[in-house]
Amino acid sequence: DTASLTVTTPSGNYAWYDAATGGNLLVTGSAYVTPPLVSTTTYYVESVSANGCSSTRTAVTATVTPPPAAPSASGTSICPGSSTTLTATATGTVSWYDAAVGGHLLATGSSFTTPALNRNTTYYIEQAAGTCVSPRASVTVSMIAIPSPQFKYSSGTFCKTGANPSPTINNPDGGIFSASPGALVFVSTTTGQINLAASASGTYTISFFGGGTCPTTSTADVTITSSPNAQFSYGALCQNSGTAFPVFPAGASAGVFSSSGGIVFLNTTTGEINIAASTPGAHNITNTIPASGTCPATSFTFPVTVDPTAVVSAGTNQVVPFGTPVTLAGSVSGGASTGIWSGGAGSFSNPNQLNAVYTPAPGETTVTLTLTSAD
Repeated sequence: DTASLTVTTPSGNYAWYDAATGGNLLVTGSAYVTPPLVSTTTYYVESVSANGCSSTRTAVTATVTPPPAAPSASGTSICPGSSTTLTATATGTVSWYDAAVGGHLLATGSSFTTPALNRNTTYYIEQAAGTCVSPRASVTVSMIAIPSPQFKYSSGTFCKTGANPSPTINNPDGGIFSASPGALVFVSTTTGQINLAASASGTYTISFFGGGTCPTTSTADVTITSSPNAQFSYGALCQNSGTAFPVFPAGASAGVFSSSGGIVFLNTTTGEINIAASTPGAHNITNTIPASGTCPATSFTFPVTVDPTAVVSAGTNQVVPFGTPVTLAGSVSGGASTGIWSGGAGSFSNPNQLNAVYTPAPGETTVTLTLTSAD
């Protein structure tokens, strides 16, 4: 930091030096602002009379206090959706931030309770001793990994006369299975094996309450039938819209989903697609219900197109003479090549053209125009 040094009395003309005698003249005047200092430094000031005579010099010391060391805190691991309290070890006043530099002040004090977290999050802490502030140290809250899916049957549909299916359980601590409605019968609620013959035909939501450090409940739909139907469809697949599930008509259900390539499934027995990770373009998706018991295998294929994310630019801001028509410079790429202009009280030569001309309305001095992709 710099230090501001000021002569308090008497008034007059002054000269500042870096030595008690001789030395370098630093500045004249009643005040002197030092350069940034890293160690305690003494300066010397003398009074200068109108005829050039100087007084003896007075020493004034700018004492540099070393900044405190960064505080410390231990990170922790929590279950997704939980909060935790972090505690810092420090001798000064602790401040908690969300960035290594700048950022938002979240709390002050030796402890900080986080909001509910669903991803690994790093916080930054500093301490102040007087006006001196330490460097920031980081402390990370990590999520305990929960296997997903917690369980998975080999298919989403089973023939009533087939062999009793058991799921693969991905939770090493196990758990308990239940079903809704209650007409599904388990051979064991610990293994999740289904007694097909004793269960009524229908679609059930099977729940698994997993044990372990982070108890969690996951679900999956299972259909028991004597007449499998694999029909399904998907809606529009825009690459920036997250995930997508298939839609089944009455009497149809999931089996095992596959694609001709380029489609990334989060779960092949539910048909959930990770659109962002899938390849843009046309694909075929097939739902296959395996043969079992007296039910033959059945499958259905549905064509889908993954549309890439549209990238839209309305061009740079423009300043033009009052009342002058403005030639716009929009661009659209990715999922679409066209767009439409909107906004303002004036008129467009053709709102569907990327380089449309906008004519301001009478008296219009500023306007915000928006280009929206046509995808």
